[in-house]
Amino acid sequence: MDDLDSATSKGRIGECLVAYLLERWGVECHHVDRSGVDLWCQSRNKEVFTVQVKSANVSSDRPKYAFNVATTKTADFYVFVALDLEQVIVRPILEVVHKTTLRIAIKEFNDAKTKEGLDLLSNFKREDHLP
Repeated sequence: MDDLDSATSKGRIGECLVAYLLERWGVECHHVDRSGVDLWCQSRNKEVFTVQVKSANVSSDRPKYAFNVATTKTADFYVFVALDLEQVIVRPILEVVHKTTLRIAIKEFNDAKTKEGLDLLSNFKREDHLP
């Protein structure tokens, strides 16, 4: 059994939390482990999109969450999870590409940002959001 503080456990917990939240918002989710994609989803508009989940606890040396986004694999969206707060921030892939680490301040994670991100994904239409 994995240690709950291991990267594998943190990642799995974050993936399950995001799938739970999305399902509650009317988004059908399927957990996968394919080419850097964690979730295959279908919005209320029947549009299919992919999600890469990144989970973290607050950094001990600064009041920010640090997410490793250095990958050649791409999903349509990244969902960043503050595990200790159980809050998320959604960002389209185009806002994250060409970065290796993304740091997000604690205050950025809140109910409003979580709702905004879940609304974006639940009402997703490809022509509105992605090339």
